[in-house]
Amino acid sequence: MGYKKGKNGEFAAIIFVLAQFVAVWGVAAVGVNSLVALNILWIPKFGIAGAAWASTVSYTISFLGSLFFYCRLSGNRWMKVLLPQRSDWAVYWHTEMVLGRWAKAKLRVLL
Repeated sequence: MGYKKGKNGEFAAIIFVLAQFVAVWGVAAVGVNSLVALNILWIPKFGIAGAAWASTVSYTISFLGSLFFYCRLSGNRWMKVLLPQRSDWAVYWHTEMVLGRWAKAKLRVLL
């Protein structure tokens, strides 16, 4: 997604940034409000298990809302965001090699 440059382009850019801001804070507000409401409902009835379930449900709501707005604003499909892509494996492999070398160097110092 983008915006036009020119006289009206600055206004469009401001609106685009404000929409992102509202989306992020809206998802956060829904997550916090659902956590408080579910805690009020479930803690008296289920105790600590109710608190755990309330946290799980509210974090899931926040995750799904964040995923929805990210996909809408970025243009990425949700399957591409959630599942590792072929190009990701090269990054994982390189990270594993770097961490392996680092761990080997630390073990040499310790031993």
